[in-house]
Amino acid sequence: MSNDDRSRVVLAITETAPIDTLWRVLSQWLSSPATEIVALFVADDRWYRAASLPFTQEIARVGGTVTVFTAQRAEHVHRTAIARARALVEQLASGSNRTVDFRVLAESELHSVCDIIDERTEVVIAPSLITRQPVYAQLSQLKCRIELVEESPVSAP
Repeated sequence: MSNDDRSRVVLAITETAPIDTLWRVLSQWLSSPATEIVALFVADDRWYRAASLPFTQEIARVGGTVTVFTAQRAEHVHRTAIARARALVEQLASGSNRTVDFRVLAESELHSVCDIIDERTEVVIAPSLITRQPVYAQLSQLKCRIELVEESPVSAP
C-alpha cells in the first residue's frame, strides 16, 4: 500500500480538549496499522487578542499577584499549551505503538485546513466545543465524517 492509498484519521485538539478521551475514540477508527494519524492542534488566538487590550491583567492562582498580560505572556501560554498537548499525544501514541504527525493550525491559517484534511481522511475526531470556534466552519464543509466528543465537566480540586 502506497502512502497515497493510506487512510487518515485526524484528531483535532484544542487547549482544553480531553485528549485521552479523544484518543480512545480515535482508537475505534483505526482500521489498520497503516492508518495515518494526524493530531491537529487548533490554536486559539484569544490569548493574543486579550494581550492586545491595555487593561488585561493576569491574577496568579497562588498569592493573587496581579500582572499585566502581555503579548510575550500570551506567546508563553500558547507555546505551553501546544507542548502539553504534543507530549500527551506522543505518550498515548507510544503506548499504542503508533506514530502521529503533530501539526499546529493557527486561526490565521484556517484556509489551509484542506491541505491537512484531504480526500484520504476518514474522520475528524474533535471535542464538541470546537463547534464554537472559527475552524468548525471549515471542517463542516469537508467531505469526511466529523465525530464530536462530549467533554466531561471538570470538577474543582
